[in-house]
Amino acid sequence: DGFDMSGTLYKRRGGFGRKAEVNWKKRFFTLVGPVLCYYDAPDRDAIDPSRPRGRLNLSKEDTVAEMQTKHGAGGPTEYLVTINLYVLGSKRKWEMCAGSRGEQRRWYDALRRHDGPHND
Repeated sequence: DGFDMSGTLYKRRGGFGRKAEVNWKKRFFTLVGPVLCYYDAPDRDAIDPSRPRGRLNLSKEDTVAEMQTKHGAGGPTEYLVTINLYVLGSKRKWEMCAGSRGEQRRWYDALRRHDGPHND
């Protein structure tokens, strides 16, 4: 399918959606090289690869991937993967939950390989 990695993860909504009652949505994610995309639909058959809802070039941005296991943190599962994104001195993040520890580890390892430039 041309993706280095792809699959369905839960993504925490950003902005105003963060405060919504249902603030985790199933999204289909793809990784091609350092470019991570996610789509409105939760599965491969329902997406148009040319129209992601969100896109992040991990090698160009100042990013750090993290992996945590958090029980009861409000997420749909405890297998959390976070990409911290530092832009102009402020920090944003993409938070995702995997369905299993193995899936969490695969995504974390793939994302971590592309942690972007750090100007500390």
